[in-house]
Amino acid sequence: MKELDSRVFQQKLLHHLALLLGEKSLVPILCDLLHLNKSSVYNRLKGEKLLSLEELLLIANQFGISLDAFLPSASEKATFRFKPLTTPVRNCREYLTEIVSNFKLFNDVPDLRVWFSTSTLPFFHHLNFRELALFKIFAYARINWQLPYTESLRFDPATFPERDMYESLMKPILEYYNRLSTVEFWSDDLYDNTLRQIKYFANAGQLADNSIAEMLLEQLQTLCVHQYEMAKQGHKWAVGTRSHVSAKYSGTFDLYYNEIAPLSITLLAESQHLRGIFTVYDDPNFMFSADEGLYGYTLKWMQKLKAKCVHISQDGEQNRRAYFNRLGDGLKSFSC
Repeated sequence: MKELDSRVFQQKLLHHLALLLGEKSLVPILCDLLHLNKSSVYNRLKGEKLLSLEELLLIANQFGISLDAFLPSASEKATFRFKPLTTPVRNCREYLTEIVSNFKLFNDVPDLRVWFSTSTLPFFHHLNFRELALFKIFAYARINWQLPYTESLRFDPATFPERDMYESLMKPILEYYNRLSTVEFWSDDLYDNTLRQIKYFANAGQLADNSIAEMLLEQLQTLCVHQYEMAKQGHKWAVGTRSHVSAKYSGTFDLYYNEIAPLSITLLAESQHLRGIFTVYDDPNFMFSADEGLYGYTLKWMQKLKAKCVHISQDGEQNRRAYFNRLGDGLKSFSC
């Protein structure tokens, strides 16, 4: 391991906190947490005074931070934060609230670009439709989190117990996602997971009636057409809004078709101010790492992947049409 510079370590930690909490909020929060006056906090922010071991532990425990992430990178070690290890998801609202918090952080970073590799339809895209969004979160609640209230529940978007989340949390998540500039890698089996879930619950008798499966399939077909248009324009907007009005307020959509490389669901945040990796583990739960060595490795991997994939945004019309035609054909041939 490289020699530890205590001041550099402290600077990295406090810079991370400033991004996490906002620079205006950082000082009063640290004053309360560390029982210090503003002058003492500023001395620590400027590096004139080192944080004590007790202060470091207070910060780490309060904000769920692994101090290892700010140590000089070791060649074979990377530290992740995985909240479900200590706090299993108890309801859908908890999970969505954490997603909103992460996106609020992203929204405050002016030069942020997000790299996103996936072999399944990104959760954010389901949020274009109320029924599809609620079905997807129901599938997570039943299959992954195994929430007790879902055991005998027959899914109906009109009566789903946590249906109020769509307006309060899911639509804001979609808005945040659409503002991000993203580089995304998609494959031919993009819709397979969601389609298998629809079929599973239909055959298990956990859909209130057959019309729900038909409605979800129709929404996926509409989404496929919408995704084609977003790729054509090179930016993102919600289904039902006008693209030329939204372009000024939306992030770029740089889409690549990945034909051969196996992909996990990985999101990399690239910025001068914020760097980190989110990787899905036990979908939709995710781990986060701010490890510099792992960040550099993952960014290089994404860049190499980009060079081997087919660009289908904006100028890649022929390949774009072929890709979305295959996706559309798969949706048309699906049956429960």
